[in-house]
Amino acid sequence: MTRNNSIIAILIVLVLAGAVPVLLAAQAQPQPETILFNGKIITVDAKFSYAQAIAISDGKILAVGSNDEIRKLAGAGTRQLDLHDKAVIPGLMDNHLHGAGGGAGVDLSRVALRGHDERRVRPREG
Repeated sequence: MTRNNSIIAILIVLVLAGAVPVLLAAQAQPQPETILFNGKIITVDAKFSYAQAIAISDGKILAVGSNDEIRKLAGAGTRQLDLHDKAVIPGLMDNHLHGAGGGAGVDLSRVALRGHDERRVRPREG
């Protein structure tokens, strides 16, 4: 083996040795904390597609797909929740009120709506 071939062989070994841990880390997907399955997951992707299940960990979506695909990701500590065909819209956050009379001077902290019990929301007195 010539000197150039030896250097090339050493470089190849070093590159491969550095690539193996990176490849293994890329393949090792964390186990989800929660799996929601048997639902209608609205992905809001470019095709506005739907999935049956979603895997979530640390507040982030790990994967969406069929019930079988996603449930295979579960570990011993994964909480699995059957949605019974209910819909999920990931990331939808609505922190404001429409038509409830909310706004300056309105105290909603004492309003208790249960069932069809309708109570009027009144401005805070004093």
